[in-house]
Amino acid sequence: MPKQPVNQDDYVWVITVTKRFEDVAKDWEESLLGLADDQGNQFVPVTTEREAAQALLYKLPPEPDKMVERQVEAMNKDLVRQQAQEGGFDVYLVDGAGRILGQLEA
Repeated sequence: MPKQPVNQDDYVWVITVTKRFEDVAKDWEESLLGLADDQGNQFVPVTTEREAAQALLYKLPPEPDKMVERQVEAMNKDLVRQQAQEGGFDVYLVDGAGRILGQLEA
């Protein structure tokens, strides 16, 4: 069966947070980075370009927990929305400086 071409418009760049555990029963857990705006609204920041997500990653304060790693990944918009909603977060499009550009459109 031929593969369907990937529609890049269906994807955004996110920062994922991976927590590693020393417990053998659970090696690691991955989640989306969540932030809060000036009014305390919780959101998952996403970008349309990898470079903007990487710039945002480097603007974050260092993670004090050595068992936690952050990285930039491309992710399907619908999956991002689903995971964010499950955690009680909105999804905002941001630029590389972290400025909110608006809510992620469908």
